[in-house]
Amino acid sequence: MTKNPTYATQKKGYFPCQDMHLSHSLSIYNIYYQGKNIMSRTIQLLMALFLSFFISNLSLAGIYKWTDDQGNVHYSDEAPDKAKSEILNPDTAIPDGTEDARTELDRQTMRLNKEQEEQKKAEEAVKAKEAAEAKRKQDCIALRKNLHTYLTENRVATKVDGQTAVIPYEQRLEKMEQIQKQIETVCKGL
Repeated sequence: MTKNPTYATQKKGYFPCQDMHLSHSLSIYNIYYQGKNIMSRTIQLLMALFLSFFISNLSLAGIYKWTDDQGNVHYSDEAPDKAKSEILNPDTAIPDGTEDARTELDRQTMRLNKEQEEQKKAEEAVKAKEAAEAKRKQDCIALRKNLHTYLTENRVATKVDGQTAVIPYEQRLEKMEQIQKQIETVCKGL
């Protein structure tokens, strides 16, 4: 039985000559565009090298400083014709007034640090004062509670050496006087 080539191509949708032509044209296409990418990358690299060389040469150029007849200070990358000039290194040159500016900046920084320190101390003092006031209120409440207990209870007991003992009436009176004096000093102004 012989195969009919038209039947095979119709059934599979496959043409041998078309496949070969397609693969050949794809490879030419890839080579063309890959070559184009390589060339553009090479051009980019060369341009970057050229620019870096050009910029480095500009930075190596000297900066000249001179004073004219009227006393004006000039800076330029070209040497003056008649005036005497000095060549400045741009990496180490300090412009006029920089030291004064640094000194002023240091002074302002120290002043700011001092103000921040003083503000921190003031805030800490306010917090300490508030904490002391809160403790004074708690102590006042506890003293008033104790006085109320001594005044309203018939018998008041306390622990002495792990033993519970009832406080005699005379000691209760003395204790109430002590608590009253403490209330007058601790609770003053509350």
